[in-house]
Amino acid sequence: ERRFGRERSERWAARTLDLDLLAFGDRVLHRPGLQLPHPRLAERPFVLAPLAELWPDWRHPVAGERAADLLALTGSAGVTRLPPRW
Repeated sequence: ERRFGRERSERWAARTLDLDLLAFGDRVLHRPGLQLPHPRLAERPFVLAPLAELWPDWRHPVAGERAADLLALTGSAGVTRLPPRW
């Protein structure tokens, strides 16, 4: 993000660029600046909806739940699938 000139004026504000590493296989890491899986992955329908569509059987390495089941628990309110723009 820094290399691409990300500007962050305040926490939770709009950003010029935001990249999050959500998971890396079944690895669990807790290091300064990097937590795997992403600490709020299982709470975010906008992350779970595409994940469940692409890989419904992916299992959260800490919770043990499948992506499709996590999405069912959180619901998908506010998530809209846009048509591809090829």
